[in-house]
Amino acid sequence: MDKYSLIPHLNELYNNRIKDKAPTKSNFFAWQDKKRKELTKLLTVEKLSILKINEKKDKKEKNGYVVVQKDFHLSDGTVMPVYFGQANFVKPPFRPIIIYHGHADGAQTLFGYGMTKKFQNYAEEFMKRGYLVIAPDQRGFGNRLGSAPIIYNGYTRSCRQLAFNLMLHGKTILGERVSDGFALVDYLGTRKDLDLEKIIVTGNSGGGTVAMLHAALDKRVSVSMVGSAFCEYKHSIMDLSHCECNYVPGLLNHFQEIWQVGALVAPRPMLII
Repeated sequence: MDKYSLIPHLNELYNNRIKDKAPTKSNFFAWQDKKRKELTKLLTVEKLSILKINEKKDKKEKNGYVVVQKDFHLSDGTVMPVYFGQANFVKPPFRPIIIYHGHADGAQTLFGYGMTKKFQNYAEEFMKRGYLVIAPDQRGFGNRLGSAPIIYNGYTRSCRQLAFNLMLHGKTILGERVSDGFALVDYLGTRKDLDLEKIIVTGNSGGGTVAMLHAALDKRVSVSMVGSAFCEYKHSIMDLSHCECNYVPGLLNHFQEIWQVGALVAPRPMLII
């Protein structure tokens, strides 16, 4: 290996990461409570209130499904566009599933709209099975761009610059996305036409990361499905080139690896795809 390479230094840092003892059966839930608090602080997740909700008048309909956009005005001064989609044949109580899109042209991609061809109509698979799909535009994509947006694979994103901006303020973009998710679940709790016995969150790639973190911190989430996101940090975002919005400063000072983060979801089921 090149004597100037920094890889040995990085490997040493990784090998010297936190080595706390694995929780036992008797102290597992206490360990979870402690680690949830640590993860909440690392991600800088905060409580967001919904100030008002505006529903767009134009609805998109195709293949027997209807998609409506609602704008959630949040207490941090941001507006979160959320797409609600369901099949025409479905009657209440509706079964909710929150889908977090990955690096794409916003949540509209999940319904077959927008520029991104990958993962199109992902939401349709759930709608045709009777679910009410709730899909927010994640920060840095779709309508929610920040400074210095770039065009990548045919769509516009600003997640990289947004992540750096937030770091300067001691915040993380993943934490802000999870905060949005908490606000969405708060909203679901106000509706009388939903079956809230089972709230599901899912996502693919970057959306899978947010789905796992949301489920890890929010015990109101009953089931989570994590696609193309659950892999050791060492063999994914540490050794391979990834978007900056995947990183949480100091995470390996509190968690041995991604499996300890995932353990915060237990005993609720989590499907890893």
